[in-house]
Amino acid sequence: MNQKRKYNKNNSQQNKTKEIFDKVVKKLQTIVNNGDYEKFLKFQKNFRKYSFNNLVLIYSQFPEATKVAR
Repeated sequence: MNQKRKYNKNNSQQNKTKEIFDKVVKKLQTIVNNGDYEKFLKFQKNFRKYSFNNLVLIYSQFPEATKVAR
């Protein structure tokens, strides 16, 4: 019975991970297709401690951001 719960929990986590990954890919495609890649590269220099995935999500929500609250 514990194995079934772990499987459901892992499956749920995998679904969430896939959902977030798909969102990042979609946002990155939008950045590239709009020709904003150079702007994105300049944007990322303000956020050196953040992962690439987080940078894409931050940029897609607020491209003019200079800081992120912790």
